[in-house]
Amino acid sequence: MAGNEHLICSPLRNARTWLAISCLLIVLWASENFLLQALTLISDAPSPESALISRPIKRSLVRATINLLSASVIVLLAPRWLLRLVIVLDGIASIILYAYFDYFSFPLSWTVMVNQSTEGATFTDSLLALIPPGIAVGITICIALNLALISLRDRYLKPTILARQWGIRIGICYFTLVFVLVAFIRPMSGLATWHSLSHIGSLYGYTISWGGESAYRDNENLLQMANEAAKVTSDKLANIEPDIGFNGHIVIIQVESLDYAILNSQVNNRWVMPRLRRLLSGGISYEIEAVHQSGSSDADFVMLTGRLPVGIVAPYRVDGFEYKDCLPHLAKTHGYETVSLHGNRGTFFSRRACFQQMGFDRLLFQEELVTLGLPESDWGIEDSRVFEMSSDLIEQSTQPQFHFLVTLTTHTPFSFLPANAPQLFSESTSMLQKYCNNMYYMDRILCDYLQRLPEQTTVVIYGDHDSRVKYESKGDTTLERVPFAIIRVGEQIQQNRLQETNVAIGLLDCATYVRRQFGVTPARRPR
Repeated sequence: MAGNEHLICSPLRNARTWLAISCLLIVLWASENFLLQALTLISDAPSPESALISRPIKRSLVRATINLLSASVIVLLAPRWLLRLVIVLDGIASIILYAYFDYFSFPLSWTVMVNQSTEGATFTDSLLALIPPGIAVGITICIALNLALISLRDRYLKPTILARQWGIRIGICYFTLVFVLVAFIRPMSGLATWHSLSHIGSLYGYTISWGGESAYRDNENLLQMANEAAKVTSDKLANIEPDIGFNGHIVIIQVESLDYAILNSQVNNRWVMPRLRRLLSGGISYEIEAVHQSGSSDADFVMLTGRLPVGIVAPYRVDGFEYKDCLPHLAKTHGYETVSLHGNRGTFFSRRACFQQMGFDRLLFQEELVTLGLPESDWGIEDSRVFEMSSDLIEQSTQPQFHFLVTLTTHTPFSFLPANAPQLFSESTSMLQKYCNNMYYMDRILCDYLQRLPEQTTVVIYGDHDSRVKYESKGDTTLERVPFAIIRVGEQIQQNRLQETNVAIGLLDCATYVRRQFGVTPARRPR
C-alpha cells in the first residue's frame, strides 16, 4: 500500500521513470535487432569512391532509425501481455534467422518461407543443432533482459495519454519514412529483378523486405529469373580431363553433407573414409565448390539439368520451367533404362513432378520403396537399403541402367544412423564426433555397394553441400568445398590421387563434363 500511495502522490516522477525505462527497453531491443541484421543482411552494392559516407554506413543509419521507430511504437502502444509475447517471438525468430544464415550463408527470405515451409519444419532441428552455443545463449539473455525491463516498468503507473500521443506521433514518423524510402529512394521493385534480400534488407531490415518480396516475387517473376540463370554455362574441365565415355551401367550418387576435407581427415590415426580414398585414387577426383543456396535440391538440379538454379527458392518449386535435354533423357536416347532412387518423400522439394518431366523411366521415392518392402527409419528409408535396391535392380536388368541416387541418412544433425552402424566414436557427444561417425558409416555402405556393381559400371560421386561442421583439416573457409569423383568398377581411369588444379571447379563444370560423355556440349551464355 505504501508503494501505491507513493505512486499516486508522485505522478510526474512515475511518468518520468516509466518513460525512462521504456526508452532503455527501446534502445536495447532495437540494438539487438540491428546487430542481428548486421550479421545476416550484408549489402553487396559497391559504394562510390567519392562518397563522404560509405553506402553501407548510410544504409546502417537508416536501418537503425527504422528499428528505433518500430520498437518505440510497439513499446509505447502495445498492451503488456502483447509486448511480452512479441519480445519472446522476436527472440525465437532471431535464433532461427541466425541459424539459417549460419548454415546457408544467405538470409532467410519470405519466398523460401512460403515455398519451403514443409522442408523448413523438417530441418529446424538440424539448423538449431549447428548454431553456435554463444549465439543462442546471448539471444536468450537479451530476451530475459527485455522481459525484466518490462516487469520493472510495470511497477510504475503508465502515463497512458502521454504514451499514446508519443506512440502515434512516432508511428506516423515511421510510416512516413518507410513510404518515402519505398516510393522515392529504394523501391521494392528491385526484388523483381536480381536484387537480393541482403541488398534490400541491409536498408529496411527483415520485416519490410519480406513485405516487398510478397508483393514482387511471384512465380512469373521467379520463372523469368530461373530461365535467365539457366542460360549460364561453365565447362572448365574441357581442357583438363579427356572424355572417358560410357560403356556399361551408369550410377550417379549425390552424397548428403560430404565435405571434401573429410576425405583427408583422421581420428586417432584412422582415416574417416579409408575405402573411398582408395577407390578415388584410381579415378578422376576434384575438390569443387558446391551449389547450395536454397537446399540440397540445388545440387541434383545442376547435375541432372546442366544448368544453374534460380537460387532464391528450391528450383523444383518454380512452376513452368522446361526440363529439356536432362540426363535421364540423354541416357534414354543411348539405350539406358533410367531410375531415380531417394529414401525421402517424392513431395520433398517437389522432386517427383520435376523428375517425371526430366524423363526418368522409374521413380523410387520413399512411397514406392515402402510398397516394395523396404523398412522405414527415423527419417525416410535408410541409405544402405536404397543402395541394395539399386544393386539388385542392376543385377536383374536386361538393358543398361542409369541410376541417380540421392542419399539422406547422413543429414544434420547426424542422428539418423541405424543402431548397428559402424562407428569411430562409440559415445559421440560433439557434432564433430557425430559427423565422423556418419561419414565412416557412409564410407562402409557406399563402398560395399560399389563392390556389388558389375565391372565397367561408371560411378559418379559428389557431395551435395558442406556439412557446416568445423574441424582442423577443413580450415576456416566460407566456401562450401565438396568432392566430385568418377570411377569405373574394375578399371582405373587415371593413375593419381586427388586431383589438384589451380582452376576453380564448380558443380556446373562437373555436370557439363558428365553431359559431354553423351555427346552434349554447352551452347549457352558463358559464365
